[in-house]
Formats: sequence, structure tokens, C-alpha cells
Amino acid sequence: MQDCPHCGEKIQDEAIFCRYCRRDIDPPMWLTSMQKCSFCAEWIERGLDSCPLCGKELVEKPSVKIPPFTQERPPDFATDFRQRVVFGEEPPEEYPQEAKPSPPPPPPEEETIRVPPFTPQASSEEGVSTLRRSLLDDHDVADGLAGIQASRVESEKIRTDLGALLRRVLPILFGVAFVAAVVILALGPGKDFFLQMTASTPTRTATPPSIITVTVGLTHTTAPEPTETPQPSPVPTKASGCVSWELVSLEDEGEVMCVYGVIRRWFASGDIPFVAIFSEDIGTFAFVDYTQTFPEAKPGTCIIAEALIEVMRGTRPYIDLKGELELCPEGLIEAP
Repeated sequence: MQDCPHCGEKIQDEAIFCRYCRRDIDPPMWLTSMQKCSFCAEWIERGLDSCPLCGKELVEKPSVKIPPFTQERPPDFATDFRQRVVFGEEPPEEYPQEAKPSPPPPPPEEETIRVPPFTPQASSEEGVSTLRRSLLDDHDVADGLAGIQASRVESEKIRTDLGALLRRVLPILFGVAFVAAVVILALGPGKDFFLQMTASTPTRTATPPSIITVTVGLTHTTAPEPTETPQPSPVPTKASGCVSWELVSLEDEGEVMCVYGVIRRWFASGDIPFVAIFSEDIGTFAFVDYTQTFPEAKPGTCIIAEALIEVMRGTRPYIDLKGELELCPEGLIEAP
């Protein structure tokens, strides 16, 4: 596991994206030259045809020849439909229409109630009956009787309308009467009780406690910035007994050796600010420093350091400089 350079959370060593802060991470230096075997899941050098650990071939050749793709002609559904369906030449027969019921007869017109003529019961009243018969035969009297019948119908309608009007007006009248009773009660004998019920009780407002703020002055001392950049010493102290970077191998892990060489280039990888390599080949020796960079170590410059030989991911030997890097003495090696 390694720490994310942005948020500091623990992530996988081969991760190139942090799942906590959602930011990209520069791939480790060893990951660019390594790949994982699909059989034994071990990290091996990139570009190999077979795994040196399990012996399996990484590139499989297809044993079965795949024929080219051929698309069949789509079926003609329209032609097939015309062949199956035969359309007749004669027009279709007319189906008998169902008998529709006759409409109901119109309602009969309202008949006018006719009053039968009055017939006298006694012969003594012949004069009165004659007068009444003459009145009934008169058209004006007949019109008067029809008006009486119409007035009866109108009176029935007025009664119906009056009942509906009363049903609408009565609730309003009851409401007005109730409000008037309440007002009279409030202004009359129940005035004191009404005022007591409607009087608003004063609410007490709690006084917020006073907040005492204490300001504590903190003194912050800024560390002085370094005015000079540590420079490698022009004349090394350990020139005798040093070996070239080409002679350092994985078998030298754990030994303290003095190594020198002409730097090809240096770069930063993730949280490692200084990585100096002497060759672009995979698995060659490198100088690494986790604390600082050395601008004076330009390409073509001979550098020298003595420290413990370590191995990165089992593929590349390197030395952790820890801020100690020197230039090669004159005559040790000729820079190209």
C-alpha cells in the first residue's frame, strides 16, 4: 500500500487514480516497465512472450480459423403475402340491415279543464239557471275560467320557488342571528367575561445570556527559508573502491557500495522528486532521493554516491541518496 500524494489515504501500490479524492496519480516508475502475468499474477517485464516464472506463453495464437461473415438475403414478406392472399373480384354482398325501433309517439298536448254547465235541481230556480247558462255560454266567462286554471298552476310554481328560497335564506338568517346574539352578550352582561377571555397575556421574553468571548493571541513563528540550495561537492571523498553503475545487479541487494556514472536524465515520479537514470533500458541502476532535487545533476554529468543497495519491485536496483550526492573527481570518468 502507498499514500495518496493529494489526500494522504492508503491506496494500492499500482493505483493511478485515488478513490478517495477522485484525482489522478502519476504511475509509479516501476509500473511503466512491468506487466502482470495473466496466469500466475506476478509482475514481470513488459514485452515478454512467455512468463519466466510460470513458463506460460502470454501471446496465444488462434487455432481455429474463423470464416468471414456473410449476411443472408432478407425474406420478401410482401411477395409471400400476395401469393397467399387471393382477393375476390365480385363486390361483397350487402348484409340486411337490422330493423330499428320506431320512435315513441309525441306526448299529448295539455288539455284544458272544462267546467260542465250547471243544471238546476229544482224548477223554482229556472230563472237563476237560465242566467247561469247564459253566463257560461259567453266567451268572456270561459276565458275567465281558463285564467283561473292558469293562476292555479302559477301559484303552485310560486310555492315551489318560495320553498327553495326559504331553504337558502334560513341558514343566512340563523347566522346573522347568532352573530347578533354574541355581540349583544359581549356588550351586555357578559362583557367582563368576554374581555377576560380575549385579554392577551403578556409574554416574557427571555434575555439571552451574555456571551464572553476570549481572544487568545497565538504567535506563529515561520521557519526561515533556506537561502542556499545544497550543492554537490565538486571533489568526492570516496573515489577509491567505487564501481560503475553497469556493474550493479539485483544480487547486490543489501550491500553498501559506492557507485558512479554519467547521468542520462532525471525526472520526478509521483511523490519521488528526484529519479536519476543512466540508461533507458528496463531494470538498470538508478539514483533516487525522496527529499529534494539536484539541479546541478544535468544530463552528461558524472555523479557518485555511497549507500545501501535496494531493489525496487524486484526489477531495478537503486540507491536512496537522502540528500547526499557528489560530483565525480576529475579523471575518474570522461563525460561524453
